[in-house]
Amino acid sequence: MRGRTATEVVKSNKWSFVGGRRGGAVSSLALSPAFDEDRTIFAATAAGIYRSLDGGHTWAAGNEGRVHPLVVSVVPSPSYARDRTVFAAAQEGGLMRSTDGGQSWEPVSDWSRVSPVMTVAVSPNYAADGTIFVGSEADGVFRTTDRGRSWSPTNFGLLDLAVMALVLSPEFGRDGTAFVATTSGLYRSRNGGRAWREVDLGLEEVSAQALAISPEFGVDRTIFVGTETDGVLCSLDGGTTWDPMNEGLGNLCVNALVLSPAYASDQSLAAATPDGVYVSRNGGQTWENLGSPPEIALSLAIVPSSEGNKVLAGTVAEGIYAVDMAGGEWEEANEGLYARWLLSLSVSPNYAEDKRLFCTSLETGVLRSDDAGETWEVVNEGLTSPQMSVLALSPNYGRDQTLYTAGPAGLFYSTDSGANWKELALPVQGMEIHSLALSPNFAQDGTLALGLAGSKLLLSNDRGATFRELPHSFGQTKIQSVAFSPGYATDHTLMVATQRPGKGSWSEGVAVYCTTDEGANWECIMSRNGYNRWLCLAVPSSYPVDGSMFVAVDDQVYRPLPQSRQVKRGERQALWVGRGVSRQRANVVSLAVSPAFSYDRSLFAGTSDGVFKSTDGGSTWVPVGDGLSNRSIVAVALSPNYPSDRTVFAASLGGAIWRYHDDKA
Repeated sequence: MRGRTATEVVKSNKWSFVGGRRGGAVSSLALSPAFDEDRTIFAATAAGIYRSLDGGHTWAAGNEGRVHPLVVSVVPSPSYARDRTVFAAAQEGGLMRSTDGGQSWEPVSDWSRVSPVMTVAVSPNYAADGTIFVGSEADGVFRTTDRGRSWSPTNFGLLDLAVMALVLSPEFGRDGTAFVATTSGLYRSRNGGRAWREVDLGLEEVSAQALAISPEFGVDRTIFVGTETDGVLCSLDGGTTWDPMNEGLGNLCVNALVLSPAYASDQSLAAATPDGVYVSRNGGQTWENLGSPPEIALSLAIVPSSEGNKVLAGTVAEGIYAVDMAGGEWEEANEGLYARWLLSLSVSPNYAEDKRLFCTSLETGVLRSDDAGETWEVVNEGLTSPQMSVLALSPNYGRDQTLYTAGPAGLFYSTDSGANWKELALPVQGMEIHSLALSPNFAQDGTLALGLAGSKLLLSNDRGATFRELPHSFGQTKIQSVAFSPGYATDHTLMVATQRPGKGSWSEGVAVYCTTDEGANWECIMSRNGYNRWLCLAVPSSYPVDGSMFVAVDDQVYRPLPQSRQVKRGERQALWVGRGVSRQRANVVSLAVSPAFSYDRSLFAGTSDGVFKSTDGGSTWVPVGDGLSNRSIVAVALSPNYPSDRTVFAASLGGAIWRYHDDKA
């Protein structure tokens, strides 16, 4: 059930930007069709969409609205100068549209229940025909002719449904020509994408990865293909015959291929390879290596300027770098670009003295700040992989300096604040750890719990030296969250929040289970059916007394009603009531409960639309402060001294860290 949501903003200080680490994965770069006038460039990143209004010197997040992470493609409308329309596709979210130049976004369609979207192409005559194409990882091509209201697969003749790239002829409205690059070759359509025919590239077993079509294709009939093992191929007759164009390039793998906006006059193009970025100034006949940015480039843009063309390269994890097309040193171009994939934010239990914060990242492992988030240091010594997704600090951290982190590579611990890590052996190998929790009495009982892929739940009573698998009765579910009762030393209560796997990134229901005897018996205390994507669990310090706990499922935060029961699936469960935190149905991805919850009844929710607060135990919610509305929050955390210092931290999508002084009790 949904209650009325308060709309007034808490009257307090604004959120202040503290710091973070610039950069991140940039999978697509696109210049405005009116670049000479507006100097606008768009970047698709793992943390949403960024926009530059000064030719790539500085960037700002354009993530207002319900923007999904892992954006893989961004494409402005051909009529951008008039309609200010931009399209962006996310691997697990679908197609989004902006009609204000990339500042705010709305969903066009949801593709999360089919294979991930890889590329988007917009008809050059979009203003009249409303045509958009989407290429997917395993389901081929989809097309709409009504601006995204309805879609249909258009795969007749397409023998390989793994789409890598998709381009339309600039004269698409007249010639109906489109090209699709797949893992096994190239396909062409001459009837508006209704049917496809494989193109003979003159080589065997060609994996096409990138496409670039001349802006004057109707006249020069030029199109280029970047391949996995054969360098660049070029056709000068609309795709009928092909020749290698690899002098100076060789048969390198081509990750990205882009033409100059003025290709018809300057004949310039660029190719991203594992060996560096190559440029040609004569239509691909010869190539020159411009060297490499700090990491492999995933995307490219050629930016015209009065001083000569520049090449922008979007990299795997270090953001955007620029170099003069005539040659020179690569320079960082990440001002304002926070596009890293942070997954957690933790505050030291000894924060009053050490001002220490920790983050985990799938790109850079564990990050530590010793100045309340202003500067960050990577602390990965001893980790076998930089992919870390969860982290837990010892409740006695001020004395033992102990913390644990886990990811696809396994479980690690440090007893020197992350300066050095050691791996812990698990009884099952090769299973990703989804959740990690330490007992509130860890200093005495050394107990920690792990939720693994394959629905395995492990418990250790000796700080991780040995583990045993706990029996359970909740089937093949994903253990999304594990939590100990604050009174675990006496009540021995452990809770797990689970999701039943669905298609793609969706689940088909959630349930919360509780045991008081280390898994010998489990009670299902909450369950909900229906598709969902987000789930988190929070247990306040008052739980041993009043049974308070919170479960966030997508846009709802549920809490049990005291002394209320219902019969569900033959079991007596608590009666739960849910409240949406915002009228915009913002998804809740993080919950943080006040250390003094028993008397202040306060908790915070980090959502896809900023941070919200409840001061009545979750009955009503209000947005917190100014500065973070419309920003996607991945984690919210409170100072352990919150009742006195009123300090709240939030990590926004991309890794920027924000601080707030909450002067309202």
